[in-house]
Amino acid sequence: NTQVKNNIITYVKNVTNEKNSDYIPPVDRIATFDNDGTLWVETPVIQLLFSFYQVKQMSASDPSLISIQPFKAVINNDNKYLENMTMEEQTSLVLKTQTGTNIYSFQKKVRDFIFSNNDPKLNIPIAKAVYQPQLELISYLRTNGFRVYICSGGDIDFMRAVSLELYGIPPENVIGSYFKYNYDTEKSEI
Repeated sequence: NTQVKNNIITYVKNVTNEKNSDYIPPVDRIATFDNDGTLWVETPVIQLLFSFYQVKQMSASDPSLISIQPFKAVINNDNKYLENMTMEEQTSLVLKTQTGTNIYSFQKKVRDFIFSNNDPKLNIPIAKAVYQPQLELISYLRTNGFRVYICSGGDIDFMRAVSLELYGIPPENVIGSYFKYNYDTEKSEI
């Protein structure tokens, strides 16, 4: 939309012009973006796709998953069942596939998934399922002295694993939900 673009350009020009009454000093220029549906596609939910991917990986070493719903539906590609999963079932998938490992292993799995798999709905690499106009906006804001953050209800470690590569947003500028951490003297657990 040209009018929206013009409004953004006018706003940025006003807040970066020291002579304008709307001027914002660079130290106070902050822009925040949601992730799901704003920076990357909302449907299908990429983090849930990651859980499906993980279930298939985990079933090789844990065959008991083959007989337990909703894991059974994931393994058998039972889309009808998966489309009608309860929130409790979705949560059990996420908990089983996104906890119990150290943060570095988890983030490596996320990167491997994001950069090695296609989005089933769009049939493009998941890493390309980002909105180009938002990337252009992030770049424009940065060029004009804004610090850019992601503020999302999504899992912080999931987003931090790929935020720099996908959006140029450093991990420390990602704010999100997180699982409870346990500290182990031998290894960090999530």
